Amino acid sequence: MPRETYSAAVAIESLEHSSGLRATLANLGGALRDGATLVVVTDLLSAREESAARRGDPRKRNLRLYSRHWCGPQAASWAPPATRSTWEADLAAASLDLVMRTDLSSRLYARPRSVLAIYLELLLALHHSTSWLRLPTTAMHLSTQIGGVARELLLHDESIEYTFLVARRRPPTLARALEQ
Repeated sequence: MPRETYSAAVAIESLEHSSGLRATLANLGGALRDGATLVVVTDLLSAREESAARRGDPRKRNLRLYSRHWCGPQAASWAPPATRSTWEADLAAASLDLVMRTDLSSRLYARPRSVLAIYLELLLALHHSTSWLRLPTTAMHLSTQIGGVARELLLHDESIEYTFLVARRRPPTLARALEQ
């Protein structure tokens, strides 16, 4: 990507598919001019969920299903959503300062949790059957649906946040200005 070329970059529901968030943000940050803006809409792992996952909470199953299936089996492996602190550290490493964070989760349409739980079990059974019957295209579509339903359940449980982020590329430091 060309260095210091762009005045803005937008990434909507895409950076969670990156297998290396820090490297991806470094590339985006490097392509932005000083003072330029990066706008991101993504899922963030809530601090509550990070703590629950360490304690072996049952919600961990939905996080595992989300991580395994949301991108579908055709995608490269990827990590579950990063926490806010991880995002802040990775943005800072890319010379980007977080200037705004808004949780949009409450603005999403939410299907009833009980319906989602039943739907997830049905999808898992169908996915297992189609894999066993060697119907790869159907299994792939079902896999993505499993990930999406697991994501909705995580939103219901406030385990992840659907988040709007705005970051700005830091102006040059004196040392960097002298290098040029």
